Amino acid sequence: MKRIALCLGLATFLAPGRAELGQIHYEPVGLDEVLAATPTIVVVRPTATRDSKAVDLGEGIEPFGYADSRYEVVEYLRPPRPAREGETLVVSGFDEGQFSLHVAYHAMGMHRSPIWAMYTSEHPPAAGDDLILFLRRGTFLRYDPATKTLSGAGDTYIPSVGNAVEGIGAKPTLAPRAKEPCGCVDSVNITVGAPGVTDAMRETIGEAISARFADESALGWQVVDTRPARGPR
Repeated sequence: MKRIALCLGLATFLAPGRAELGQIHYEPVGLDEVLAATPTIVVVRPTATRDSKAVDLGEGIEPFGYADSRYEVVEYLRPPRPAREGETLVVSGFDEGQFSLHVAYHAMGMHRSPIWAMYTSEHPPAAGDDLILFLRRGTFLRYDPATKTLSGAGDTYIPSVGNAVEGIGAKPTLAPRAKEPCGCVDSVNITVGAPGVTDAMRETIGEAISARFADESALGWQVVDTRPARGPR
């Protein structure tokens, strides 16, 4: 049975959007917790490919900016397998929690003090070296009410927690542990931006997501209004 759940936002180490908040509280998490929450662990080689993006939130509201980065895959540690020749993957800098906070602040004037899980590398990566990334599948899609269609890449990844990266020096001790199953659900975590969201639109978006990801057994999604009514500032 397909599993539908609401995604919770976590900080990301890849160009997060800006949101003026109260005080952000970072909750440190250890390697055991990261391993337990990570369905995909991969060794990658950084490339120069970086795609800056922005989500338009309407006149008078600051757009939400982020960037997606493409990596050359060296090896998968979880589930363990070699990379295909020339294989790449895209890690999105879009963070659903930061996006929701950005909209709440810039559109509604709401100040929040979030708590974000943050990992500290045991072997900090050196510039130019291969990296070990802890990832879950996630994407940002746009919904067009006129055509009732979704647009955007559906095959990107996002960090499992904030700063979810290790240097290649961690591989000798990490690789054996990565072979163990995480016990977590390998779901696709989707954030949909739509203008003027209504309850009826949410239902239609849910149907569009189920149709687009019909082959997926687990989906987690949330809808954020990209044309919110501006509240008092």
